[in-house]
Amino acid sequence: MAPHLTLPPRPPSTRLNVWARVHRRAARRHVLTSPELLELVLVHLDNAALLRSAPLVCRQWRDVIAASPRLQELVVQYKRTEAELMRYQSDHFYCVLPDGDDGDL
Repeated sequence: MAPHLTLPPRPPSTRLNVWARVHRRAARRHVLTSPELLELVLVHLDNAALLRSAPLVCRQWRDVIAASPRLQELVVQYKRTEAELMRYQSDHFYCVLPDGDDGDL
């Protein structure tokens, strides 16, 4: 028979723990509703997420991205880089399948 493991007793919830949780929730809500602070968070997203996913989270995020020159610059840089990559691929890689063959085996 395997030995029975007992977990240490959980400390009782104190007022300090409750207030700490309330404070964290309020701080999180403040960051996500303040356009200036939200912009500072969104700047750290990779450009693909900033362009594709972040505007779909909510209207406020979409509006902050649309109104922020800093975030718009990141979006434009990403689009430019993506266009250059597509141009490079079309110039250097070509289809090796004969005409009329769609590649299905």
